[in-house]
Amino acid sequence: MLIVTIAAILVASIRLNFADTGAMARAPSPKRRALNVTLGKGAEMGWFEHGSTIICFVPSGVVLAPGLCEDESIRAGQRMTQLTS
Repeated sequence: MLIVTIAAILVASIRLNFADTGAMARAPSPKRRALNVTLGKGAEMGWFEHGSTIICFVPSGVVLAPGLCEDESIRAGQRMTQLTS
């Protein structure tokens, strides 16, 4: 799964447990960084500081987990996807 974190323009920031996002934001271009990180199930990845979002890209054969619907909140550790058989 590819996870893209997006900070809203002129509104706070995204904090990631495994990266110095403050230094990354102040650095000159490019603003894109590849980070090789493995997170355990339910592990905290980071948090939003108002006005940010996450976009998840999944490969074909992956669908939303049962009971998960658009425009609903997702809780830490909640299953988001599953493989189709």
